Amino acid sequence: GAAVGAGVAAGLQQLFSTKVSLWVASAVFVLMVLPARALPKPERSERRKKVSGDYRALLTSRLVGAGVAMGASRASVGFLTFLFAFVLRAQGEGTRGFAVAIAAAGVGGLIGSTIAPTLRKVLHEPMLLLTALVAMGAAAIFASSHFTLTTAAIVAGTIGLGTSAGRLAFDSLVQHDAPEQIRGRTFARYETIFQLCWVAGAGVATLVPFHSRGGLRTLAAICFGGLALSVYGLVKRGSVDGALAPLPEGSTELSP
Repeated sequence: GAAVGAGVAAGLQQLFSTKVSLWVASAVFVLMVLPARALPKPERSERRKKVSGDYRALLTSRLVGAGVAMGASRASVGFLTFLFAFVLRAQGEGTRGFAVAIAAAGVGGLIGSTIAPTLRKVLHEPMLLLTALVAMGAAAIFASSHFTLTTAAIVAGTIGLGTSAGRLAFDSLVQHDAPEQIRGRTFARYETIFQLCWVAGAGVATLVPFHSRGGLRTLAAICFGGLALSVYGLVKRGSVDGALAPLPEGSTELSP
């Protein structure tokens, strides 16, 4: 969807103007209200209310480690998007170069979604998340020494692949570690954090005037920093069962 949307927006901008692309995007958002209204309302029950305060399920070491890894991954996506928007324009590539990079990221994401189930037969979910960050950081370092539109597409594709595969691994960990009663809340809370990480990464790339080499090295630092912060929680054993021990009878929430 991202790859197709980027292509359509680039085509509209070339044929007409940026204003037309923005109006079409706005119309799509408004039209999506209709299918969104058809979403079923969540079921409510006394049991759901009783366990809703058990936030330990959101903070097991594996979930926190996976959340940090995915946060770094999403921050790298936001950072790369705005870094390429400015760097490619400065190098004369303009809309065409940016469209190529976004399309490469979309293709990488599609490949990641396709091969992730196969990779899980070889790598467990924590190792898949860590491997994705290593690949993303390595691609950024590789492109920083010789930046061209081709290497930009390689980095974008690797970031898309790693983020997509990592997201499937994270979803699998949430389904395994979070109790069914608060699984939806767990997904929602972490996804909100990931969106904020995307904004933070984009903000850094917008506020700081990076050149290609410095920007890509900063991207590698985001990936490897997330790797260093998440590795302990992801490889730690025996923390889930203790964290998910039943609450005392009648309890609805925990003390800090």
